[in-house]
Amino acid sequence: MKKKMLLNKINFILTVSAILVLGLQTGYSASSKDTETDKIKKVWTAFVKKLSAKDIEGALKYVVEERKEDYRQAFSLIKDKLPKEMSKKEEIRINEIDGNMATGENIVTEDGGVYSYPVVFIKERGTWKIKSF
Repeated sequence: MKKKMLLNKINFILTVSAILVLGLQTGYSASSKDTETDKIKKVWTAFVKKLSAKDIEGALKYVVEERKEDYRQAFSLIKDKLPKEMSKKEEIRINEIDGNMATGENIVTEDGGVYSYPVVFIKERGTWKIKSF
């Protein structure tokens, strides 16, 4: 049963693989002029960049504490596939920010179609983190 759940997580992650190409960034660094949307997008961009480089631990810095182990296990199983999966043409859209929670969608172009996958961010100790995607 655990193996099946883990395989389901892997399939989910492969399906909703993420990249946001809004320029090359070395990591998340918000300025005081950034809007909340800008800050969230920078978190996503840094997360995707780390995964593209197979830096799982670096990517997990942008994930909420309660989900880190789940994503660590799933990403570890597909580590060699991460650069290819993260190279798909994508766009992150933030639809709503309500206090310490933000929802958005990852718009992915693949296999001749355009798909939208939900993304949830939570502000954890004052910093935006990815809860789910």
